[in-house]
Amino acid sequence: MVKNDASPKLRFTFKKEERLSSKKIIDELFMKGSSFYLYPFKVQYLPEVYNAVNPVQILVAVPSKSFPHAVDRNRIKRLIRETYRLNKNDLYDAFKHQQKKLLIALIYTAKKIEPFDLVNEKMISILNRLSKDNAAAKENIK
Repeated sequence: MVKNDASPKLRFTFKKEERLSSKKIIDELFMKGSSFYLYPFKVQYLPEVYNAVNPVQILVAVPSKSFPHAVDRNRIKRLIRETYRLNKNDLYDAFKHQQKKLLIALIYTAKKIEPFDLVNEKMISILNRLSKDNAAAKENIK
């Protein structure tokens, strides 16, 4: 059997480098970034112009005011990271060959734990919107 090298290999991983953890960068994201709301998420994002190892970095936040038990917060964060991991490839393709990096903060705003199907559907919508915003910004530059 011959491997087809023309088709890109999809990577369904979520490594440490893809997580946004720098306090300085997080502060910059919330100060300068744009945002939109798509239930059950508030999405804060900031396209940066510098070269980085990973083209996209994300931060997942679940407020303790809505979910006082750490077990529930951790379950929701795990659910969000899993849906992101499964659907990130299109967004990566949009940013991979540019000198751009996208910083994303996903803030869970629902008052209950939503099912996987709903979170997955909304994650796909969010990533598609971010890809389209990037394409529109690229067209405005030209």
